[in-house]
Formats: sequence, C-alpha cells, structure tokens
Amino acid sequence: MIISSKGRYALRVMLELAQYGGDGAYIRLGDIAQRQGISRKYLESIMTALAKAGLVESALGKAGGYRLVRPAEDYPIGEILQAAEGELMPVSCLAMDGKPCDRSGSCITLPFWRGLEEHINAYVNSYTDPTTAKELGLTLINKGCDVIGAAAGGSGVGTAQAAAENNCYYVAWDCYYPEVFTGEQLQLGSALSYFENMTIAWVNDAVSGNFRGGERTEYSVDSGACKFDIPDDSPLTEEMRAELADIQASINSGDITIENKMLHK
Repeated sequence: MIISSKGRYALRVMLELAQYGGDGAYIRLGDIAQRQGISRKYLESIMTALAKAGLVESALGKAGGYRLVRPAEDYPIGEILQAAEGELMPVSCLAMDGKPCDRSGSCITLPFWRGLEEHINAYVNSYTDPTTAKELGLTLINKGCDVIGAAAGGSGVGTAQAAAENNCYYVAWDCYYPEVFTGEQLQLGSALSYFENMTIAWVNDAVSGNFRGGERTEYSVDSGACKFDIPDDSPLTEEMRAELADIQASINSGDITIENKMLHK
C-alpha cells in the first residue's frame, strides 16, 4: 500500500487549517494552495473529499474558505487518510465491497493480510489518541517516575491528564495545558521549537549562495531553534532556574555538546 499525494496533501491541509484557523476563522483556498505549494485545482478535489467526509466545512464570500469542524486533537490521522484515499487496505482483496474473494475460503495468506490491515489502522489512528497516551503516562507514574512528558502532538493532552490527576510534574512540548492543570501548578516548563528561525536561516543561506541542498543541517539551542521555556508560575526554584540558564549558556558557548544519535531504531 502506497499513500498517494492526495493522502499526503490532505494531512498537510488539515495541519494548515489547525495552525491558521485556531480561532475558528475560515482559511481561503488560495492561501492554502500558495503556502503548501499545491495547485488550486488539485486542492479543490482534496477539500471536496474532506468536506464530504464531514472533516471540514466551507463558507462563501470574501471572508469564506475552509475550517475544521472540531478541535484539531480530535482528528485521528487514519480518518483523514481514509477520507482522501478510501480504505487503507494492504491488498485489494480486502477491499471488495463486502464481496469475498473466490479463494478466501482456502487462502492461507488471508489471516496475514487481515492482521496487517489491523496494524495499519491501529497505527494511523493512534497518532492522535489521548486515551492511549494517558495510559502510557500512568504506566510511567506507576513505575515511580516523578516527572513525565511527551512530544506526541494531539495525544500529549493525555499524558498531561495523567500527571495532573496523580500530582506528577510534567514537561510539555511546544505548548502548555492550562485547561488540564487547573489546581496546583505541576508544569515545569515546555520545550519550544522555533521553526521560523530555521526558515530564516535557510532563506539567508539561499540569498547568500550558501544553501546546500541534500545535506543535513542541525539547529539547536545555540542557533535559536529551540529552548526550554519556564513559565513564571513553574514550581522550579530560583536555584534550579539559574542552573538551567547556566546549562543553556554552556551549550551556546560550546562548552557542552549535545550528542546527536538515534535513540530508537
């Protein structure tokens, strides 16, 4: 099974609506096409499929366009891909509109293909799954973790709920969860990424003739691409804050180097 450009673009469009339409505003089709580098005509077919599946709604007029119909974190990726691609079947015989293959009764490979289909659907639908994320967070807490965190997109709220309900400290990623931590402040801080700084660096390299395509470029704390943000009401003490500031300064100066290696294979 290969996800076509229609499925890939559908994911990008939904992320675009989540990013620019967070206040419920309609995003114009032309703006989406321009930012995403997708032809308007092709984009129209994608939006039609998403609207037909009830994932987006449209409005006409000067202020019209498209917007999400529910919070971004409530969209499983599998639902978006299925709206754009149809059923996510690894083999065609599983997508025969309920009509069994002539060999289904004797096909010894059929259980394998059905199992693969289940794993595919489970994976794509788990990417935005706060319930499972909360269970994983609770597992860490039950093992004795005093601090948990997650870089898990829309699933991250689940780990935040696990921390809030069990008086466990929490490290967020590119966000905060004030709606979850309504009592004692347990959020130590958040790891923030500044993609705009990386984009500006790419543009500057291109303008100066130093841009090298096909090569890997690393951006870190020292280049302003990320930092650990500490809110004013964080439970971190002044001594801890000062120590973190010293560590960041040491990274910027090169006294501390961050080893870059794959953590998971």
